Amino acid sequence: MARKSRVTAGRRSARKRGAAAKVPNTVGSILAECEAEVNRGLGDMPQSKEAHRYWDGLYRRTIKKQLDKGDTWDLDKVRVLRVAFKLGKIAADLTSEKSVQLWAAQAASEAVWHDPSCPSLGEGGYCDPSARGKSRKRRGGRK
Repeated sequence: MARKSRVTAGRRSARKRGAAAKVPNTVGSILAECEAEVNRGLGDMPQSKEAHRYWDGLYRRTIKKQLDKGDTWDLDKVRVLRVAFKLGKIAADLTSEKSVQLWAAQAASEAVWHDPSCPSLGEGGYCDPSARGKSRKRRGGRK
């Protein structure tokens, strides 16, 4: 009868003890996952610096707000990432230029906020439209 090696026995006992402790989700890790999906939706279309700053600031606030209420990312991730992909797709479809401009980023954000699959307040508020009011005021130009 063949004897089990210590290495094999060690692996089995490690599995029995349970998996390693789950690393908590952070604003940065969630934002990175969402940004990857937005970029997938954009295809080959790059973002302008202004569009990137707009999305980063806006969604960083909504993600932080949601994490402050409790980490439900693992439950909400499927719907949120689907909406992030749509965000990129809509922005790319709106743009006739070489990169996604700020106006297209804002219009795409507005469109996904009205998407029924966008989790809003009370549903894992990653698409919380109340964060829109905190954007910076325009300098100069129109009044």
